[in-house]
Amino acid sequence: RQKELITLGHFGVTGYLQPNKAKNSGAVILSPKVLQMTDTGAMGMSGTNRHKSILSKLLPHPIRFHMVWSKVQGKQHLYAWEAIPPSSNFIAMGHCFTDTSSPPSVTDVRCVPKHWLVKTTVVPRLVWADVGTVGRSGSLWTVSTLNHLVAVPGHNPPENDYYDFRCKKFFCTSDHRMVPAGN
Repeated sequence: RQKELITLGHFGVTGYLQPNKAKNSGAVILSPKVLQMTDTGAMGMSGTNRHKSILSKLLPHPIRFHMVWSKVQGKQHLYAWEAIPPSSNFIAMGHCFTDTSSPPSVTDVRCVPKHWLVKTTVVPRLVWADVGTVGRSGSLWTVSTLNHLVAVPGHNPPENDYYDFRCKKFFCTSDHRMVPAGN
């Protein structure tokens, strides 16, 4: 069976610990979550080429990135990028971050069919703010149950719509519909 972990955007945790160590630190737990795609080989069809073809149709790469914020101070640079989906039928779930002014590769993340998603009820949670630094102000926020990270100019919470999956586990039909699976 082909299995693949799908990157939908970068995620954030509070504090300075690695995400896998944060749970034992007493810090608020914002554990990373990912999407895993498994080719079950339905109807006796499976294989790497089929898997890649299906993945490209279901979860396409963005067409480009748009820089939404940057912090260039000393030797530490941070650039925040919003993925631009290939059409209005897809959603880019979170931002990507680089330490150079070059955008990430479009193959770094994938977009999700809009009909698989619902608007999140998660209140944006502040992860970091550049209070006390010079230059253009900004802040980083988690915005979904997947803890996707977004950057905004200034220190107010992001106001865009953000999304979560309709269910935690699901199958995808040949016509790309989402069918809930047992959790």
